[in-house]
Amino acid sequence: MENICKELQEILGTFAASGWDELAGPAQRFLDGKESRAALKTAVLQAQEACGKCGCALDTLYPRALALL
Repeated sequence: MENICKELQEILGTFAASGWDELAGPAQRFLDGKESRAALKTAVLQAQEACGKCGCALDTLYPRALALL
């Protein structure tokens, strides 16, 4: 697995547990070493665009994940 900071691992764990396939799948695959950083970043950007202002717990995690990526 790519060397990533603990904070990013925790955020991606939250994304992976979200149950939202468009975000959970790429996050888990990245954690498993089966997804590229670029593909994960694209998935996070798409999730942020679709749901970044809905008021859910993930809203604040999108920009932080992108900054860490």
